[in-house]
Amino acid sequence: MAGRSPRARPSDRADGPPDAALEVAVRVARLVGRGGRAVLVGVDGRSGSGKTSLASEVAAVLEGRGVAVALAEVEAFVPGWDGLADGVQRVAERLLAPVRDRGWAELAPWDWHAGRWSPPARIPARGCADVLLLVGCGSTSAPCAPLLDVSVWLDLDEGERRRRVTRREGDPGAWWRAWARQEDLLLAERDSARLADVRIAPTARRTASASASAADEKAPVGHPVTGAQSDRPPRLSADG
Repeated sequence: MAGRSPRARPSDRADGPPDAALEVAVRVARLVGRGGRAVLVGVDGRSGSGKTSLASEVAAVLEGRGVAVALAEVEAFVPGWDGLADGVQRVAERLLAPVRDRGWAELAPWDWHAGRWSPPARIPARGCADVLLLVGCGSTSAPCAPLLDVSVWLDLDEGERRRRVTRREGDPGAWWRAWARQEDLLLAERDSARLADVRIAPTARRTASASASAADEKAPVGHPVTGAQSDRPPRLSADG
């Protein structure tokens, strides 16, 4: 168990992007360049709900328009199977707050195979992020939520979520229950699903937001997505 990480795999796909991704990306893009700081986005949901796939597609939309995006997974900073609460607190203090203030952060990820902290890593590797996508269970929980500009929640029933995890990693067994209990504790502290700015259900994931698409098409010249004049020049990648 110590050698396995709960991070999502590419097969853990949300049902609806690029439509859902476009809706989220346009909402985020409207905020880029305002206030001269990075935009922080949490993409949350229970294990197996498709968070990483959605976030990757949102990042692709934004990067395609010249926005510098950094993507970080909560689970990379969680110290083992019983450390979700500690991990989200660590992420809030050492990742979200610095990126919000200066566009980058440096903190040590957890080595799930060795069961110890790795050397500190810079996020993004170079330069500053216009947008940070924080992905994973607890990314919109009580410690993180006050720092976020946009919160996203993915809904999916437990049976389908578990089937997805089983397909990509085999039967989750005891860790599924242990992780779910920690998710329950975070949700008891803050109802992230109910309070999300964007809540995506399976049946809605292939329905594009007409208003979001229209706003995107009518964006004035200026910033490559929003039309706003930014204090920082747009970068073509998170490392740029």
